[in-house]
Amino acid sequence: MGRALRTRRGQNVGLYLVCLVVAFLFWVMMSLDETTERDYNISVQLTNVPDSVVIVGNMPTELSVVVKGKGTQFLRYDITGVPVMEIDFRQYSGIGDYVVLSRTKIDSRVRDLFGQGVSIVAVNPDSIRVGYTSGRGYKLPLKIDWNVTTSTHSVISGPVTASQDSVMVYTVGNIRPDIEVVETKHIQLADVSDTTVVNVGIKQMPGVRVVPGSVDVTIPVELLVSKKCSLPVRFVNLPENTRVITYPSVVEVSYLVPMRLSNSEISAKAVVDYNEINQSSRLAPVEIQTEAGGGYRLVSVSQDSLEYVIER
Repeated sequence: MGRALRTRRGQNVGLYLVCLVVAFLFWVMMSLDETTERDYNISVQLTNVPDSVVIVGNMPTELSVVVKGKGTQFLRYDITGVPVMEIDFRQYSGIGDYVVLSRTKIDSRVRDLFGQGVSIVAVNPDSIRVGYTSGRGYKLPLKIDWNVTTSTHSVISGPVTASQDSVMVYTVGNIRPDIEVVETKHIQLADVSDTTVVNVGIKQMPGVRVVPGSVDVTIPVELLVSKKCSLPVRFVNLPENTRVITYPSVVEVSYLVPMRLSNSEISAKAVVDYNEINQSSRLAPVEIQTEAGGGYRLVSVSQDSLEYVIER
């Protein structure tokens, strides 16, 4: 390698590379001295908020700014990034229960970051106005907005519950909100086969802060097991002095039931309604009536009609 560099051709290549580096450095220096526009996203943080204060409005988490200046003024931020803009609650609060920063104040804070020689071309948002309260707030019940369907062999086995049944509601000036209940965001699930816990946010309302902003909702789902049993046939709406005999007098019922109820007897009846009997036919329809909320699925009977004899 050293011998190659001592040749005439090697010396020419070395000289070319030195010139290339010098030209690049010269170009960088010229570029840094030129006036240019840069776009930055500046993180915003509200500091020194007392423990007794609850921020009601939506504090922006960042500012989008377009600044104009010489490249040298932006060099360090191109390398390290723009520092967080801290907004002191004590300095900008107290104007009618609001934290307020005008466009002029925001421009001044941006110049503090980049230097006074920088021009502010655009800022978004161009002002900040966020409400707060030091009141105790109002406790309101929480309603779960849900629509959940289970798989064929599963069933919702109990009430759908949230990690807490009420929330705290805060308003600017601690004025009682004109609502009586707070709802979660809508939960839509399908084909659920096991107990599920989802974290869901609270529906947003203008001028109101809800704490907490989300809750865990538990949807209890249980597997169904297949069961069979025999039920005696019963009659309803029989006229006086009338007796009906069916053949057979007992029917077999198949059904699915939650696993926790698999050892319990089914709360159901096999019923023949006398008013539904077509006396021109020799068959009487049988209906299986189950207890509401029992969780029974796919209930079927071995014979949906029976031969009968009416005795008076």
